[in-house]
Amino acid sequence: MMIRIVSFILFAGTVCGANLVPEFKEWKNSDPVNTFQKEHEGHTVLGVRGKGDNSVAWCTSNLKLPSGEAYVLRFRTSVKGSGSIISGLEGVNRDFAASAAPAVNSFAFRVPDSDGPTVLRLGHWQLNGEAVFDNVELYPVRQIHRRWGDLTLGEGEKIEGGVYNDIHSMNWRGSTLHRTLFKQKAGFNSNRWCFGPGSHIIYKHVLPIEMLDGELHVNVNYHTGGTLVISVSKDGNNWTRLSDVTKKSDIDVKLPAELFPVKELYVRMQAEGDKANMQVDTYSFRARTKELTARAGKTVLLEERRIAQGLRVTAEGAENGLLLHWYNTTDSVRKLELQVKADDVKHSSCRVRIPAQGEAFTLVALDSSLSAHGQKLKIAGTAPLPLPAGKHPISISAKEGEESAGEWATEVTCTVLSESAYGYRCKGDVPGVSAWWCESAWKVGAERGVPVERSRRIQIEAARGEFEAAQLVLNAKDIEHVLQAVEAGELKGSKGRIPASAISICEVATVRVENTSDYLGEPGDYPDPLPALITPLKLPANRNQALWVLVRVPDDAPAGDYKGEFKLKTDMGEGNVQIQLHVFDFNMPRETHLRSGLGMSRHMIKRYHQLKTKEQELAVYEKYLQSFAEHRIAPYSFYEYSPIQVRFDGKGADRKVIVGWDEFDAVARKYLDSGMFNAFMLHISGLGGGTFFERSHGEFGGFKAGTADYERLWGDYARQLESHLREKGWLKHAYIYWFDEPDKKDYEFVNEGMDRIKKYAPGLTRLLTEQPEPGLIGHVDLWCALTPHWTPKLVQERRAAGEEAWWYICCGPRAPYIGEFTEHPGVEMRLWPWQSWQYGIQGLLIWETTYWTSSTAFPKSLQDPWQDAMAYVSGYGTPPGTKRFWGNCDGRYLYPPRRDPNQTHQPCLDGPVSSLRWENLRDGMEDYEYLYLLKKQIERVQGKASEKLISEAQALLTVPENISKDTTHFTFDVRQVMEQRRKIATMIEKLQRQ
Repeated sequence: MMIRIVSFILFAGTVCGANLVPEFKEWKNSDPVNTFQKEHEGHTVLGVRGKGDNSVAWCTSNLKLPSGEAYVLRFRTSVKGSGSIISGLEGVNRDFAASAAPAVNSFAFRVPDSDGPTVLRLGHWQLNGEAVFDNVELYPVRQIHRRWGDLTLGEGEKIEGGVYNDIHSMNWRGSTLHRTLFKQKAGFNSNRWCFGPGSHIIYKHVLPIEMLDGELHVNVNYHTGGTLVISVSKDGNNWTRLSDVTKKSDIDVKLPAELFPVKELYVRMQAEGDKANMQVDTYSFRARTKELTARAGKTVLLEERRIAQGLRVTAEGAENGLLLHWYNTTDSVRKLELQVKADDVKHSSCRVRIPAQGEAFTLVALDSSLSAHGQKLKIAGTAPLPLPAGKHPISISAKEGEESAGEWATEVTCTVLSESAYGYRCKGDVPGVSAWWCESAWKVGAERGVPVERSRRIQIEAARGEFEAAQLVLNAKDIEHVLQAVEAGELKGSKGRIPASAISICEVATVRVENTSDYLGEPGDYPDPLPALITPLKLPANRNQALWVLVRVPDDAPAGDYKGEFKLKTDMGEGNVQIQLHVFDFNMPRETHLRSGLGMSRHMIKRYHQLKTKEQELAVYEKYLQSFAEHRIAPYSFYEYSPIQVRFDGKGADRKVIVGWDEFDAVARKYLDSGMFNAFMLHISGLGGGTFFERSHGEFGGFKAGTADYERLWGDYARQLESHLREKGWLKHAYIYWFDEPDKKDYEFVNEGMDRIKKYAPGLTRLLTEQPEPGLIGHVDLWCALTPHWTPKLVQERRAAGEEAWWYICCGPRAPYIGEFTEHPGVEMRLWPWQSWQYGIQGLLIWETTYWTSSTAFPKSLQDPWQDAMAYVSGYGTPPGTKRFWGNCDGRYLYPPRRDPNQTHQPCLDGPVSSLRWENLRDGMEDYEYLYLLKKQIERVQGKASEKLISEAQALLTVPENISKDTTHFTFDVRQVMEQRRKIATMIEKLQRQ
């Protein structure tokens, strides 16, 4: 018989979830000048304002929330300006980035163990602008953890390979809600514990199986005073002191062997000292166990709303959802219609029959596949909803006739690994394997099911000269099989043939995510690296293995349809799958019209490829440049091995600067005159530079910036740079990027350097990675801001002023914005150029593409990017050995050789290994060229084609809302993008005939 633990009880006739937020008239403000209430959209809202240097809030009091209970706070904001929104209780709160578009923010929390009053706050931190709050809700929630018999695992917990891991991901929606959190007498902000004098946290690790050993990982990310004492106990009373932390540091602690084996263990972090002030942003516990079955925990946060009289309901966590246990306390049979609704659009339902004075079970599926738990019980349940990746509000309701019998609410996050509403069975047959295919942007989860869509050919559409891909997915039936060979044949059309050499096949490999970048991810193995396919390749039973099928359409291929096949050989025999390519009747432009600047480290390449000579370095470096060129992406520099030479002649006031161009000119002719790259960062000596963290002052030829000799000498140098680049026609491609992400304190220093460039070389483009601010306007030629800072109006204003507008992404912004993290949907990188067209943005910038290790996190070794997706912080005052997170695959679009970087020392002269994100960025760059070509065709046929046709064509120049409404609302479904691309291509063909 199944053992059940009651996770929550709703008593008959009780309204359990009334909104606990007081009316706005009962709220108090901390600053009457910078807070206000007003009418907005027919109701009263709370408002706050600021000038970027203060913090104000609206507050409630006397909420009387019991210690240890859990609640969810939800509110809508609309912001004009930049800064942070603050929300939550004084003791547990969360900051949200300001968003110009109305945004619904929410998070759940545990009320701290305290006898003091609970005060709810909504306000801002250093907001430069105005924000309003409305639709504020506060509801009780229950934590429903996933269960298998007597084993319960919550969010961040897993057992794999005989090892139990518990990682408290503090930035997840549940923040302080964690199955193993036992006591909380410390503050919490956004993603970190905040310790003051006397505060402490206790985790209680309990399993039904013995833990054989244990180790802790704790990161103290902030410290100004006091000691953080880490202790352990078997009973919660007698404590063994393990570690005293007195500074910012990354702590790894092995627990004493005499504590084990044990099924229950307590860990305490406690602040000591009158001036204690520190923060902890990472906590994880690891132990060996005898359990070998892989289990991944999950926590559902269920809001309690209401239940009808005569019914009681309990819930527990099933493997892929919730198991509801219904109790009918009346003498009549109850017949209910249970409905699960996501996003107010997608529905799933089932009937529930509860005998008189009896009980019944229902499985509510919240994940992409039905629970084995439910199937074993043979109980009724709702079908899983085909949800796309992202956050989805879920409502669960029960109706008895036309009357409501119960209401609940929750939220689920569907990861890219569990998406299943895509894919098609392949036309053809492969022995022992189910073969299916999908478009290039999907990240195929290993365990998602084989689609039931009818069989059809792999379909690819592209223009001449374009690269386009699809994924062929193989799923071994029941037992492991081996893929022994794959061979692509030529593609045959009515007007010509495309050789097999135009098709390449790569393995879609995965990289491990342990700590998530934002709410779109969860720990797991994510598809990203695309190494060349090497056979034989094992195909594990009932798991998906995707292959990357890339076609480069020849420049002279006649338009039309081409058909062909792939021959596949497995250990069960030979088979084939069919492919069809449609070639559009136009060529991709040689030049790229969306500018870009992406970093590429020659030093990383040298270290990971183990290159010993300059000849080896140059040979491999050029292969990386070739990858950039083929992807229509411009690196910061193409001339690392052919620099602009700067030398000095003479002394003192007679000293002269001599600039040598021979080596640079040779590579510039190759990469700029050919149209391979449309932008480059001009390395400029002597100007100084820095970031918000630190800066250096200029020095040139032995003279310090500001002196007469410096100004004379550096000015002559700058004039020579401008003159030569203008003469060669390369000045339009160059930009100077000498200071990164300044704070307001840096503006004067930045302006001084920018004015110096303008004075001596006014034709050089001055780039700054900062949003347009009043204190900087007039000193910048090329604004490169994070994506949240741009609006179409602001872009138009800066372009009207004769300036360029670029944008960049890095470790921020995080979801719901487009990001480079490997947990994000693959289509995001394809959509970024679409949003660039939509907003009028002229260029993209990413700080690195080969950030494979952190010298701070790995001071004595190299990180293996094939095994660990996380990009760790380097520098910025972080102590050596500290592992702080920037985000998974931040600054990592290309991969080094697939080998252990610390054990293999032989040179590898191969080029880079591409990634799914790199390929989708190229697709987006090519899509941008479709829009460019359409615009040019419209201009060409003005006065020739009919007004109706021109009007239809012009409408296609507007990015539709179903693809991208704004920077936080866009599709995750690449099929919508490809449908719009097809419409544009068809219109280009029509206009060409005019």
